[in-house]
Amino acid sequence: MSFLSPFISKDRTVNKASLKSQKRIFEVLSNLLHTPDDEISSDLIYQKLFDRERIGSTAIGKGVAVPHCRIAGIMVTRLAILTLDVPIEYEMTNEPVDIFIAAIFPESVKDVHIAFMGELVKFLKKKGTLTNIRQAQSNEQLYQLFLSASDVTP
Repeated sequence: MSFLSPFISKDRTVNKASLKSQKRIFEVLSNLLHTPDDEISSDLIYQKLFDRERIGSTAIGKGVAVPHCRIAGIMVTRLAILTLDVPIEYEMTNEPVDIFIAAIFPESVKDVHIAFMGELVKFLKKKGTLTNIRQAQSNEQLYQLFLSASDVTP
């Protein structure tokens, strides 16, 4: 079982989307991170992700961005995974991005989200991980890669 298992779901995993702008990508990610039971809207998630992006780019290199923020009103961390069929130019970077892993954290977590993001980056840096993500042929295959994150060869 992966450290990511409690935070991901098939419903929040989209492989090879045809999206052409950062704005549209953030809209899709916000909708994926929203649940009908939330007291918060997907519009609020969108705004919070963009507010965080204004502080500094969440692109981490090698075609990967990890937009994230803390939001009052949610109780658990959630991840959304989105890959693109064609990379886009990501604001504030000179590198195209095709892998997006968005995270929202409860407002009450302070330093926990930093440790979580560190673990996520370690997973992404493991040999073969980014290649496997880019070669995934379906939402299910992409989801399974993240579900078995601890099984990737270091």
